[in-house]
Amino acid sequence: MIKGYVRAKSVQEALQALIENRPWGRVLAGGTDLLPKIRPNRYKKAAPLVLIDIKRIGQLKGITLEDNYLLLGPVTTLSELAGNELVVNHLPVLAEAARAVGSPEIRNRGTVGGNLGSKNPGADLLVPLVALGARVKITTAAGNIEADVQELRSLSGRLGHSALLTGVSVPISPPVRYGYRRWAEKSMGRAYLAALWIVHDQKGTNRHNVRLVLGGANLWPRVFSNISLDDGAEGAATAVIGALEREMQATGGKGFWSVYRRQVARAVILEACEAFEESTRGIRR
Repeated sequence: MIKGYVRAKSVQEALQALIENRPWGRVLAGGTDLLPKIRPNRYKKAAPLVLIDIKRIGQLKGITLEDNYLLLGPVTTLSELAGNELVVNHLPVLAEAARAVGSPEIRNRGTVGGNLGSKNPGADLLVPLVALGARVKITTAAGNIEADVQELRSLSGRLGHSALLTGVSVPISPPVRYGYRRWAEKSMGRAYLAALWIVHDQKGTNRHNVRLVLGGANLWPRVFSNISLDDGAEGAATAVIGALEREMQATGGKGFWSVYRRQVARAVILEACEAFEESTRGIRR
């Protein structure tokens, strides 16, 4: 049940409310993930939840350009991210990923911080932000922590309990080519798997930095920087799936690479490769 509601006016107020209402405080921004989970017919525990509303905190809003970084406020909605001119011009793959989330109603409510803080490997912004080398700022009562987006998994236990995600910074690189595809099991659902081929052209040389990022289906985004497209998309997909199978075997992981998931991963990787090839011809879907 919902016992209380706090409308925080600052980050410090929100942190204080989390501390005072531990362990039942819950951060509320867009509410698209939180509210369905705590509806009476779904939330079975008789827990005295306190919602701590952060969406009116000014310093957590907006998208700005600063020193070759785009700074994303955590309460920026996915619709704002998808349509922002700075994002569309400098980081078009991030705008594309935001446009793919749910329905317009979900995008109008869902936020950058909520998407990343959901602790779900299928969060739509994870794969592109990992590929782009984004970093997050997390604020606690003791101070700030800065980390790569890929490290969020180890920090997620603190988010929304004793810490707040207060910023996302994404470097603006030289011209980038990319191919992005996601696949969802349900219409307007969260991505089951997403794949992103991304290429940074190295200035002054004919060399290219090619990476593939794959994530979802209980797989936290993995970066493959030694996969070549020289042998074609099929060869690249086989190499990626083989590398993940060897990793699972080495670490004792079980259950991820079922036949179904291997087939979906191959299809998504191939579609992302096709999108990448189209982007090199100046064609964007």
